[in-house]
Amino acid sequence: MNFLQKLESRLIDLVAATATALFVVMLVLAIVQIVLRFGFNSGMLWADPLTRRLVLWVGLLGAVLATKEEKHFQLDVLTRFLLPAQRRALGILSAFVCALVCLLLAYASVSYMQAVASEHDPGLGNVPLSVVSAVIPLAFVLIALEFVLRGVTLTSRKIPREDGVGQLEERGLA
Repeated sequence: MNFLQKLESRLIDLVAATATALFVVMLVLAIVQIVLRFGFNSGMLWADPLTRRLVLWVGLLGAVLATKEEKHFQLDVLTRFLLPAQRRALGILSAFVCALVCLLLAYASVSYMQAVASEHDPGLGNVPLSVVSAVIPLAFVLIALEFVLRGVTLTSRKIPREDGVGQLEERGLA
């Protein structure tokens, strides 16, 4: 396993542990809020805004994990009809284009964070919105990294030797 794969593995483990911990915190907060509201007619003012922010964090960290496992949204209608070499070329192009788009989104989200750096989330006291929103560029950079690694992996993979005609005949297309 090379350095990048080890780094990716550690990052994914960290993302999974963080997402899990934040999900547990979110779940516990929601349960405590329900008990306090219905059992004691009270509640914690900061719990609902924090839970909303945790949804953002858990969702985006989950998107990183989904990208790693290739469980993200994909349009693969045409790839079924491509030959292995064509499928590989399209996969490489797709991976690098997706990485570029994610990096552009990360850049835009950093611009957003700079724009709201002086603002604070009213439900969370003095926590700056830029801290609450820090997961957005982080997630997009990690997703971009996953796509770059996928593209690099696809470029180093060997293409199975097939004539392609047999595949087309199997699908009833030849």
